[in-house]
Amino acid sequence: MDLASLGAGAAVAVALLTTVFAFLLKWQQNKMNNNSNKSNLCKFPSAEFKDVYEWTKEMHRLHDKTDEDGVPVWYVSRAHLTALQEIQKTLAALQMISDAQFRLLERIEGKIKSDIE
Repeated sequence: MDLASLGAGAAVAVALLTTVFAFLLKWQQNKMNNNSNKSNLCKFPSAEFKDVYEWTKEMHRLHDKTDEDGVPVWYVSRAHLTALQEIQKTLAALQMISDAQFRLLERIEGKIKSDIE
């Protein structure tokens, strides 16, 4: 049985399979060459792709850091958030006390000035 008896579909299928296998063979050879040459793992079609690749590597490096509790440094832990909220409440209370002291001192100053006159 030859290709002529199978028709045009068989000829197209053989041509397609030949192209696919040629591509896979070239890809496998490139993969083996890249494994032996570790310094050239990525070939970038343009400088923009390399810039994106470098930026992504840097973002991964930043997001991969963790503190002593294992919490990623990039995120705020609940303990830190709670502590900051307590500090905020304390500062608000101190501000109210300071305002009350200021008003009291103004009243005392007014009484002293009125007593002197």
